[in-house]
Amino acid sequence: MALDVSGFNYFMPVFLFLLVFFIVYAILTKIKVTGDNKLVHAVVSFIVAIIFLVFASSRDVVLKFTPWVAVLLVLLFFIMLLVGFTQKSLDTFMEPWIAWVFVAILVIIFLVVLLKVMGYGLIDTFDSLSDFYTDYPKIFGALSILIVAILAAWVVVKK
Repeated sequence: MALDVSGFNYFMPVFLFLLVFFIVYAILTKIKVTGDNKLVHAVVSFIVAIIFLVFASSRDVVLKFTPWVAVLLVLLFFIMLLVGFTQKSLDTFMEPWIAWVFVAILVIIFLVVLLKVMGYGLIDTFDSLSDFYTDYPKIFGALSILIVAILAAWVVVKK
């Protein structure tokens, strides 16, 4: 029997508030715009989190972007795990361009989510591309395996 976790949807505004609050608080604490005053950091973080709750479009952007970030982090973890098994250390794999590739992927995901939430009509192209893997699953599967094989061969040959 599967566990039904759809009840978490009722708590999504609370989770969103906490996520935005802690991220803004961490950024303000790190860059020290207002000095070391933690009360000012907390108040500004609280206000920004409330703004994200009030405006539906900003809330939708965060709620649609966060799962993709989680998927990308899991993918990065598995890639590092694979590289760790094939090489002695991760230092040979972890070069600055790897980080830039993942940042570029995050920016692309953010722009697609932003276009989808704001609805500017440009998203029709992305919808047709996203339907590709549902309409042609065999081709998508073959391309996915081909990409993974190319990456694995590149890692092995580079060693």
